[in-house]
Amino acid sequence: DGQTERLNQCLETYLRCTVHACPKKWFEWLHLAEYWYNTTYHSALEKTPFEVLYGHVPRHLGIVPSTTSSVADLDAWLQERSEMLQLLHQQLLRAQQRMKSQADTHRSERSFEVGDSVYLKLQPYIQTSLADRLNQKLSFRFFGPYKILARIGNAAYRLDLPKASQVH
Repeated sequence: DGQTERLNQCLETYLRCTVHACPKKWFEWLHLAEYWYNTTYHSALEKTPFEVLYGHVPRHLGIVPSTTSSVADLDAWLQERSEMLQLLHQQLLRAQQRMKSQADTHRSERSFEVGDSVYLKLQPYIQTSLADRLNQKLSFRFFGPYKILARIGNAAYRLDLPKASQVH
């Protein structure tokens, strides 16, 4: 489904950034991908998956990069972890900017007023109630013009469609 595909895209981007940053050590930091996903806010849940599952906000591990320890191996691990998190943050910001720029290339901000006439884009195989065509593949995608009756939201309008149309 769409939600799973979107989750896979997010995890793929995260893992791509991890592998790109440290190609020989990415598997050592795989647990951070799981932690990142479980502590990321989801708009559908209005919480993080961790909060939904356990009922409380996840506790931080208590490990702060500035913490010094008498154990040399722990200091080295904390330093490496801090550098890895910084690298991941930079890579994720770069990936986010790239996705936004790709999405914005096909996006245009348009605004219409009540009384304007607009064309309606329909999916040829699904929405056939406005015009029945013999060859759906070669049928028109835009129909109209139709008059705008009301503005419902930023990008939603109520149109003066024929009574027989079954378009929401």
